[in-house]
Amino acid sequence: MYKSPGPDGIYPALLQKGGPQLLQRLLPTLRASLALGHVPYKWREVRVVFIPKPGKCSYDNAKSFRPISLSSFLLKTLERLVDRHIKMGAPRTNPISLSQHAYQVGRSTETALHRLVGKIEGAKARKEATLGVFIDIEGAFDNTFFSTMEKAAASFGIEQPIIRWIAAMLRTRTVSSSLGDSTALDHVQRWCTSNGLKVNPGKTEMVLYTDKRKLVVKPPSIYNTVLSFSEDLKYLGLWIDRRLSWKKHINMQTSKVIWTYWACRRMFGSTWGLRPTVVRWISTAIMLPQLTYAAVAWWPAMNKACHRKTVERLGRLAPLGITGALRTTPTSALEALLFMQPPHLIIRDVVLSTAARLKLTGTWSEAKRGHASLLTEDRVLLGSLSKGGDTCRTEWHPHKRFKVNLGTVDTQAWVHSKWSPPHGLVWYTDGSKRCGGAGAGVWSNRPSVEKALGLDPHATPLQTELAALRACARIILARQDKGKVIHIYSDSRWALGALLKHESGSRLVNDCIELMNKVATCNKLKVSWIPGHAGILGNEKADMLAKQGYQTMKPGDEDHVGVHSDYINETIQKRADRGVVERWNSRMGARHTRSLLREPSRKLDDELVSLSRVKLRALLGLITGHWLLAAYLARIGPHHLSTKCSGLDELRLDIFETTCLKDLYVDRDGFKGLYEFARGAQMLTPLD
Repeated sequence: MYKSPGPDGIYPALLQKGGPQLLQRLLPTLRASLALGHVPYKWREVRVVFIPKPGKCSYDNAKSFRPISLSSFLLKTLERLVDRHIKMGAPRTNPISLSQHAYQVGRSTETALHRLVGKIEGAKARKEATLGVFIDIEGAFDNTFFSTMEKAAASFGIEQPIIRWIAAMLRTRTVSSSLGDSTALDHVQRWCTSNGLKVNPGKTEMVLYTDKRKLVVKPPSIYNTVLSFSEDLKYLGLWIDRRLSWKKHINMQTSKVIWTYWACRRMFGSTWGLRPTVVRWISTAIMLPQLTYAAVAWWPAMNKACHRKTVERLGRLAPLGITGALRTTPTSALEALLFMQPPHLIIRDVVLSTAARLKLTGTWSEAKRGHASLLTEDRVLLGSLSKGGDTCRTEWHPHKRFKVNLGTVDTQAWVHSKWSPPHGLVWYTDGSKRCGGAGAGVWSNRPSVEKALGLDPHATPLQTELAALRACARIILARQDKGKVIHIYSDSRWALGALLKHESGSRLVNDCIELMNKVATCNKLKVSWIPGHAGILGNEKADMLAKQGYQTMKPGDEDHVGVHSDYINETIQKRADRGVVERWNSRMGARHTRSLLREPSRKLDDELVSLSRVKLRALLGLITGHWLLAAYLARIGPHHLSTKCSGLDELRLDIFETTCLKDLYVDRDGFKGLYEFARGAQMLTPLD
């Protein structure tokens, strides 16, 4: 909403908040532009801002800058409408090639790399060699014929008025090709010539992927230029070497993350600067994605100790930056207090999440070896994924026959207003999710209906609410009501918000909208929000039925819900949390920390990170024993001051209400009292 405007100065907030008054004036302009195949001159103006690319040694070259184009949001609005119209029609009857991974929902660089690396690994498993030629199209953005664009659009069955408008508007095109032998190169050469393009042989790289040391291969040629072999190359941001060792990529990404950390390190120190919560955000939102980029392809390298040692260099950067602790602080203690995993395990969890997402969208190819064997090895996760996903092709719902009312969030206003149900048929729905079970309930007094549903254990809280709405619509359709005024009430604003969207890639949401449109065909249907647990009879009844559903009812085929990626991510996160606790309990060392910490917990991590830098650094030093008084404290014992020193009896009595503390643990008793005691005993003076 608050993005920078184009040269015309129109902000997107104006278009969103303009309402019917703006729509009446804007629609004729958009329709005229599309019908005439003409783009207004003001819309053609583009303001370009050059942003320096990070990590460059110098900025004397134009390629060291990234151009950001700011064009008119009116043009972007029409572009989006045309794009939506095309996606609703042409690609369904004449789909885009599966080899294209750009500009398609559910496809990205991850799916492209997964497919490429899978082919190379498959050839290596069969003791074969793979020749990869990575082609650079010279001037692909500038040299593509407009007639080629029009011909391609016509081949997809796009209407001529839209083709004319696209030809008037588009000025760029990106073409990428990766084919394997000399015959394929001849095909590429003919295709480029017919479309006014040319391959740049100087930028075309070729790698022979094989483990064999002695292999005589005649290099192919293109445009009368013989291509030379390379040991490695960078494709879609991933360094791929001929043996798939991934050493160069891991070293490059590790160096990039370290550079990013030290660039951010200028904004905070041990006791000053950014708060610990912000530094943790930098770690999880910037550094971690840099490290794990395309990890779905190279994660097998983490099975080697040399590569694990490389990424473990990053395992201390984030904890030390967050806490400001001394560099001698044990890594195991920092990981336990901040509830963190080692980098190689974080990479594995990210890859599991990515592989599961690709599996749910149907773009994952399993294998017994290589990077695609991850899900095959994880039987528990594979069992959940085998039940089918909730993700589907995006469906558009521009016209809904029913109304959705989100109401007001003020629960007290509902209670004091003594709300009563309106006239007509009134239905209430609710969902319930508990550990190991899920259910949904539908209740109505007019007509008298009670329905409890058992749902699949993998259903998320949102899916239980949507499943209840779907079941309610099915019951109404089965009753064959016509000419009625029907009200459906739900206490989930999240679920009603999903029904309000004009596009959805969820099977469950699409089913709900489709069924409710059928109900509204012969009836007047309104779906509204009511507060939960506010004493409304219908809502309380539906809640009881939902709990009854997950306790006693078995899921039926009609009530099946697909596996959502949120459930998979939650499963992976819970497994990771258990791993943090198990590693702490099974490891040795960090004796001082163990004397004050029984078991790591995410709650303790959140409480510690919410402190100021000065207080957090002092507490970390006190708990781990790595601070400026560590030698003295080691001689007298970690519990001397808190249990034996008689000179501090009065202070212990004031803070802990006892003169002797035998078992004090920060994860159970909190750290506030420990900090106040240490401060009162003047133990923190060097750190404060």
